[in-house]
Amino acid sequence: MKNCYYVFRDFFCLYFKIWNRLEVEGREHIPQSGGLIVVANHASYLDPPLLGVAMTRRMTYMAKESLFAAPLGVGRFVGSFSFPVNRGKTSHNVIKETVRRLCAGEAIAIFPGGQRAAEGDGTEEIRGGVELIARLSKAAILPAYLDGTGRSLPVGKKIPKPVKVRVRFGPPLIYKSDYHEKEIAPVVLDALRRLKN
Repeated sequence: MKNCYYVFRDFFCLYFKIWNRLEVEGREHIPQSGGLIVVANHASYLDPPLLGVAMTRRMTYMAKESLFAAPLGVGRFVGSFSFPVNRGKTSHNVIKETVRRLCAGEAIAIFPGGQRAAEGDGTEEIRGGVELIARLSKAAILPAYLDGTGRSLPVGKKIPKPVKVRVRFGPPLIYKSDYHEKEIAPVVLDALRRLKN
């Protein structure tokens, strides 16, 4: 089932290159080992697979609990590269599991707005869960700005448009060097907005 991750990654890589003329900038900033929090804006259902395609290492995602109960092997597939969260609640168990995975060296994608932005591009706010996870794990934070997905497949639409998409990675933010416990959210937001502009 682990190989399914790479099969689907290759499929989406081809899809984004052909349909959305994908461009990726800043891959040289991606640490190739160690726990990594990949923080990205979120405006479309296209964002998780796009981020996985752009990354040069395997990603772990948080996914809605309901997906793990999906029939026809879908739940098992989702479970091979993600772990469940109850959207709308910051569960202590989810925080604990995220920190455990980061300490084990995984790269975990987090969309700090919590859900797709119906308006804007997802760089408007960062919720408390990201700050707590960073504070407890002291993992490096990799900012990633996803551009064009909200125009290709906005909230409420079902068919993606052939709009160009880009992924821009910034330099990783290192604990105590680039961010401290009391200033995580503004530092991350500033990093994402700089990638946008």
